[in-house]
Amino acid sequence: PEHREFAIETFTAFDVVHRFELDVGKTIYEKSPNATAALARLKEARDYIKETISAAFRKLKEAGKTLTTGRIKHVVKDALQETFEVFEGYIK
Repeated sequence: PEHREFAIETFTAFDVVHRFELDVGKTIYEKSPNATAALARLKEARDYIKETISAAFRKLKEAGKTLTTGRIKHVVKDALQETFEVFEGYIK
């Protein structure tokens, strides 16, 4: 069960990272002063997303809740929304 939960958490984090990069990755490159800055900003967002997902999964586990499709969808939605808010300055 622990390996399964870890695999789901990892997959979820990568999914959110890819969605974020697809939605605003090009804009981050265009708004950055150079390619190095753009890559650093994307890495910062990736790391943030991974930590956000990990914290959400820990919270579910600590609350004794099982992983369901609905809960995972909620984690994904919340993580994306929070990431857009935190990194809004990179895309405006």
